Amino acid sequence: MQTFKKTTVAAAIVLSMSAFAAQADETATSIPTNPTLAEFQKGFSGQTFTDGAFTIANSAAVDPGAQYVNNTRTAAPDDGYVYGGVFYTYSKDNEFVLTFDEAVFSGNKVINTGNGGMSAGGAAFLKGTSSTDSHTFVDTLFVNNQAIAQNDKVMAGGGALYLDATKNTGIDRASTATIVTTHDMTYVGNAVTSNDNGRWYELWGSLGQSGGGFAYLDRKSELTFDVQGGTLTIGAAGAADASVDSIQSSIVDTNGDASSIVKTGEGALVINSDFSQFYGKLDVRAGSVTIARDAKIWNGWTVSDGELHLADVELGQIQTGSFGTFVQAGGDSKEIAFEVKSGSVGKLTITGGGVTADSITISGSGVADFKDKGTLAESGYGIDISGGSLTTGTLTLGKGGHVAISGTGLVSIGTLATTEADNGAFLMSGGTLDLTAEQVFGLNEETKKLNTTMKDVFNVTGGTLDFSDESFEAAWLDAVTDENNFVIVAGTVLDENGSALDTVTTDNLKENVVYGSATLETKPVDGTVTIGVNNSGVQNIASDEAVSSIVINENFTLVGNGTALVTNTAEDGATIKVADKKTLTLGSASSTGGTLSGTIAADKATVYVAGGNFEITDEVAAGTLTVETGAALAAETIGAKTGTVRGALTATTLGGSGTFTVKENGIVEANAIKAAVALESGSTLVIGKMIQEEVEAPETASTLARVTPRKTEFVDVPQISDVVSIEGTEHDVVVTTNRNGEALLKAAAGSKYDADKHLGLYVDSTIHVDATSGVLNIGADDSHNSSTGKIAIGANGVVVINVSGLNGEAAFDAQNGVVLNKDATVILSDMLTTGNYLLSTSGFEMQGDNLSTTNGWLTGSVSTVEGKGGNWFVAEFNRNFADEDVSAIVEQFVQPGSESARVMAQFGNVNGPFVGEDGKLTAEGEELIYEYVSTPVVAGTYNVAYDAAEQVTGAIQRRNIEPSTGLGVWADVFYSANEAKNIYGGAGYDADIYGGVIGFDWTASCGAKLGAAVSVGTGDADSVGTLGKYSNDADFWGLTVYTGKDIGGLYFSADVSYISLDNDISGTYNMGTENVDSSVFTVGLRADMTVYESAGKGFKVVPHVGVRYSNIDVDDYRDIKADSMDVFETPIGVKFAGDFATASGWTVTPNFDFTIVPQLGDKDVNTLDGKVDILDSVYNSTLGVNASCGNFTFGLSYRYGFGNDDRSNNAFQARASYAF
Repeated sequence: MQTFKKTTVAAAIVLSMSAFAAQADETATSIPTNPTLAEFQKGFSGQTFTDGAFTIANSAAVDPGAQYVNNTRTAAPDDGYVYGGVFYTYSKDNEFVLTFDEAVFSGNKVINTGNGGMSAGGAAFLKGTSSTDSHTFVDTLFVNNQAIAQNDKVMAGGGALYLDATKNTGIDRASTATIVTTHDMTYVGNAVTSNDNGRWYELWGSLGQSGGGFAYLDRKSELTFDVQGGTLTIGAAGAADASVDSIQSSIVDTNGDASSIVKTGEGALVINSDFSQFYGKLDVRAGSVTIARDAKIWNGWTVSDGELHLADVELGQIQTGSFGTFVQAGGDSKEIAFEVKSGSVGKLTITGGGVTADSITISGSGVADFKDKGTLAESGYGIDISGGSLTTGTLTLGKGGHVAISGTGLVSIGTLATTEADNGAFLMSGGTLDLTAEQVFGLNEETKKLNTTMKDVFNVTGGTLDFSDESFEAAWLDAVTDENNFVIVAGTVLDENGSALDTVTTDNLKENVVYGSATLETKPVDGTVTIGVNNSGVQNIASDEAVSSIVINENFTLVGNGTALVTNTAEDGATIKVADKKTLTLGSASSTGGTLSGTIAADKATVYVAGGNFEITDEVAAGTLTVETGAALAAETIGAKTGTVRGALTATTLGGSGTFTVKENGIVEANAIKAAVALESGSTLVIGKMIQEEVEAPETASTLARVTPRKTEFVDVPQISDVVSIEGTEHDVVVTTNRNGEALLKAAAGSKYDADKHLGLYVDSTIHVDATSGVLNIGADDSHNSSTGKIAIGANGVVVINVSGLNGEAAFDAQNGVVLNKDATVILSDMLTTGNYLLSTSGFEMQGDNLSTTNGWLTGSVSTVEGKGGNWFVAEFNRNFADEDVSAIVEQFVQPGSESARVMAQFGNVNGPFVGEDGKLTAEGEELIYEYVSTPVVAGTYNVAYDAAEQVTGAIQRRNIEPSTGLGVWADVFYSANEAKNIYGGAGYDADIYGGVIGFDWTASCGAKLGAAVSVGTGDADSVGTLGKYSNDADFWGLTVYTGKDIGGLYFSADVSYISLDNDISGTYNMGTENVDSSVFTVGLRADMTVYESAGKGFKVVPHVGVRYSNIDVDDYRDIKADSMDVFETPIGVKFAGDFATASGWTVTPNFDFTIVPQLGDKDVNTLDGKVDILDSVYNSTLGVNASCGNFTFGLSYRYGFGNDDRSNNAFQARASYAF
């Protein structure tokens, strides 16, 4: 028995419906050998283990976070196959799938040391799956896994994954796997090692080679990359060995068994490794795919949405016919004939989204190793584009290949090479081609001017040739477009003198030519301009006279340049009238758009918005209206019999008798929807606020008798007066009352909304549905569409109701109420407090129990409220969300009127970082709440007040003890940097205090001093050691009176100060800034006594002692009561000083002071988190110097203070005084 290593779970398992499994048909003689389990796989608890194999009866999910590391599975010389370094599944008798969540597959290996068989799936071998589901790997990491074959006749495939169908008698079951990622991930180091020198093997109906460093896809295998967020990177960029982390597949005998790769999700897939030997199909449906190395398309590749980015790519084919005989993997080295019954051609089909490539070569070449085998198709390979875009630097069109542009497809080519191409191989019946005119028409060898006929390779019967950045002679355009049915968009048109035509007249318009940068100068007749040249166009229209009407009798284009489409309209605007069955095109692929003051009337015609942003001030009425991808149309009223929106459509009123179909990436915004709207996957509908319309007032007796004229009145117009519906089979559709609704919905729903599965409804203002004609159907059964006055939500509907945005109004106003499928999800977001929230004015039928709030502090249910109509959500406090102590604190802050409710909702956001997987508040969340209710403390509000007062009173004391006579004025400026990192019990603050004091005093002949001073300053404080970050920006001012007198050798000084502080307190987590006032009232008394003075040398020793009382008062922070402090301190110290006289008449006095400041009063304050220390005793050492000369005295000093709790204070003072 083999031993396997495990970390989180036992790492080696065999998953099988029997004790063995075969790559081949049931009748095959070779049976793959897989060791029995070393121990039961803990992750699949509840499953059975019999006969040495892991037997699956039903699908199973592995415990999250399983790690499979450094497991090795080997096959001895006679064993044949070795599959799956960690596990091997074989879906034969039963269908099943496995799900892995945040697993790790690292360093696992399969090693075949024998002379036959295979070595496949270094991490896992997936053979057959459920017909309705797939194996799923969610945020799972694959690194450094290997498949190794040591013999030159043994194939190795799939360093990490190997997929193959189950094809037994009566069974034909595909193998499917889905890799789901929600954040950035990188797969690297997965590799295949083989010594067979590129040998081909017959694989029981397919032909393959060793390879597929990351994944090998054999018969009928499908690997889906659902990259929901971030980027999934496969392979290291620029790695020397491209085979590491490569993706490879087999050549199948019937194209119906070809493997496929599907890309879904809005994230990015980057493949840095080799992709050239992937012979299957690629389907890009969303997000982006980047294939960094040169690739070859052997089969059908399709892009319907999203982006595909390629380097150099070649479109080839797989031949049909006999390829010869090959060693059969696992078949005792016997050789088996292999024949491709139906080959495949490389075809790139684009119906939406965008494709970019450095270069594209359409060659139709076959598999190089079999160039003399089989039969090559002579045609069919090429590019078909009917929607979306293709951009490439170079396109080489070879013999038998084709490019076909139709519909709305846009193709941009830098260089086109067609030397070997067939005549007519470049087909165009619609869409737009962006290519230089020279490459389309060629140059005359003699004149070196453009030919007037296209090169033979082109077969253009319709569509638009975009030459908008080129210049053309008018005569050439005449010759080219004569009797042709395509349109040329010309950048600049030159007259016979070679001058650019900045303006043209109606007589100069040319059929099938759009003057992309010219203005149509018109002369209206009675205010009307008539245009009758088919497929013509200009940039905009101008006139010296006011234009009230433009009549368009043929197809016409207004390109626009970002300004007015008609530069001189009548006072009421201009009406563009389009003749029946004709088309008005607005913009082009490169247009910036334009504005029209007026109306577009095309009731039986077509309005086609090709590109650019267009704004019509009044109405657009069309028979058919199309807004292309990247284009935008806005008007007061928009109506159509048929509307298709791939870009953006904005209207106050959306009307018409038909249906507006909103395609993928299309956005419709309207306030009043009076037309049917059908939303397809990937689209958005924004419902604006309800508007009013002016109507005639009801008849009265006087109006019926025509005694008084009938009056008008304004009435509310329901936002939905027709059927707005989404089929339940669609996904990633958002209906919202907010332009940012999609992002807001995803943020509120979190993991409950999956764009690949769900439909979203975001509501932050009332949605009104007309009782007689309106329906809003979000994925519900079609039967609801005929039941008016109703809102129906299907099983895959996710509804987010922002209750704060509703401001007490109902989310839904529909006469027949709201009906939700039992599997629908309703999430109430931005709910801050307990109370009653109106959901619907007329019923809210919730069949399931999938209703929740984003605020973990609140819970409740839907019910009626006595005395009020409608259905309400009654919100109550959720005491089970956090522990008892925290809940007791928070409950008061989620009551109506609480100023702290929004902060509590943020900490309790179930999608936020402070709610654990168990749905409860985390320890970090609890800590943040304790910090928040102590905000005045942790923001340093008390300490800034104390520190500012301490600096002011220090300045007063310095002046008060300074010898003086008569009248004196003085000033003292200070700066201090104070910190106490642990004063708050594991947390603290640091603060910078800047300020100054200016005062005056009088010293009487008896030695008594009396003075007054005013102080101003500012303080900045930040929390230290807290989980959140809190700050205080404070400004302060103060008033002080002081006195002093020597009595019997003791100099007594006293002061009284009042200091007022204006604090701006802020914090992280969107707490915002709150203004809080605080104040300090302080009274101090001090006695200084000279105990030693040297005779004639001026050296003194002066002990001092004092007492100070301070009251620190802080206003309440929001609805959090702030405590006040009564501080008593008794500073005691000693000062050493000496006087030195200079020859120039100055007296210099250096001094040193050491003072201890014990705290005897309040040192802490009460908070909801209990008592928190604010102050402690401090030890201050001050070094200073004074200098005086005549009536002037100057001084400088530095003080360092230290104490417990990592206290460190640094203060600098400068002062000056003058005695009169």
